[in-house]
Amino acid sequence: MKKEKPEYQDKQELGFDEELVAYLDGELSRDNASRVEDALSENAEYRLRLKQLQQAWDLMDDLPQSTMDESFIKSTVELVVVSAESEVMATVNRWKTWRIGIWAVSLAAVLVMVWGGSALVNSLGGRDNQQLLNDLPLVQEIDVYDPIDNMDFLKELDASGVFSEELDDAI
Repeated sequence: MKKEKPEYQDKQELGFDEELVAYLDGELSRDNASRVEDALSENAEYRLRLKQLQQAWDLMDDLPQSTMDESFIKSTVELVVVSAESEVMATVNRWKTWRIGIWAVSLAAVLVMVWGGSALVNSLGGRDNQQLLNDLPLVQEIDVYDPIDNMDFLKELDASGVFSEELDDAI
């Protein structure tokens, strides 16, 4: 068996409840309070709902007031302080972790840039250096070859095989 909701629980009237509670609390502006009073004078259901809310308010005034002793207040405040301290420490630890992470990523980025830069320099300048390494025996003996004005003479010497015996002995 279903319980029927009272008529005042209609969606439109739930908004009236909020307005009536604000009226009872004295939270409405003069214009809104005047509008509520006009509606109360014209609508019997509205007046009934106001009376019900007023009775509920009056019943709450009859409830015993709870008193809290000093130890309860002190322990509650201490719990709030401990909670706030733990939140602050968690935030500080998060920032420390982020800071360490940022430094680590920055260091890794710098190392990658240095490595990439050196690889680029080696690849661009390495060709010239390789040619110098290939020509090193010639450069070491430059004093011997310097007086020769004509390359054709050297080519004829090479073709004649005069130096081939020395090359075979060196190997």
